[in-house]
Amino acid sequence: PTSELMPLVLMVRANIPAFKEAVEATLARAAAGCTGSTSTAAPTIVYRLHDQTKAPYRIIEKSLTKGPNQEYPDCSKVLDVFGCLIDCADYNSMAAVVAAFASRHTAGELQLSRIKDRWSQPSAGGWRDLMLNVVINDVVFEVQVVLHAMLVARTALDAHKAYNQFRSFVEIFDLL
Repeated sequence: PTSELMPLVLMVRANIPAFKEAVEATLARAAAGCTGSTSTAAPTIVYRLHDQTKAPYRIIEKSLTKGPNQEYPDCSKVLDVFGCLIDCADYNSMAAVVAAFASRHTAGELQLSRIKDRWSQPSAGGWRDLMLNVVINDVVFEVQVVLHAMLVARTALDAHKAYNQFRSFVEIFDLL
């Protein structure tokens, strides 16, 4: 809703409780639809520790490399200032979570503004998930629906730390 860094962060922070409520209501609906799951583990939501937003330096970095104006940081295109992971034990659980979000969107209960299929086209670091952008009170949040095995590989093998170390270089080379 804004191109300015601090107003964006403040808007996101003000709407975190409403976002969490929407995600939790959707996950409750998904739990009812997980009838074909081979696992007894229900999908779980993983938020950033202490509801931290993305670091300001990273928001600016993304706005410069991905924004509409690469000479001035326009934060209006940064859609992941805050979000969550939904950790799913198996593909049936993932399908139930995605179906619950789609159902709530179709019913007008929440707005999805973008779906990014990173199963078919993984990120540059090999990360695979289904990423949804959810709009709450005109503020965009990110939900990553993740297979538990991928999440374990990322955390236990420290893959995300390694990716963070070369991500900026990849983005700069992409611009060049």
